[in-house]
Amino acid sequence: MRRKEEALQKEHKEEKERRRVAMLREEREKKLERVRRAKAAMEENPDAQRKGKWPRCTQ
Repeated sequence: MRRKEEALQKEHKEEKERRRVAMLREEREKKLERVRRAKAAMEENPDAQRKGKWPRCTQ
């Protein structure tokens, strides 16, 4: 009985850790995608930063 409880707790901890890692990975992917879009926007319109339109050209 005790082993079952310990196994369940261990499984629960592992599942919690997997969810946390997946969430961090997803956040990292979102940030990278945002950077990719910003770089593409800058390549498309390089003088946007000079004109002060940088934040708008990434949207």
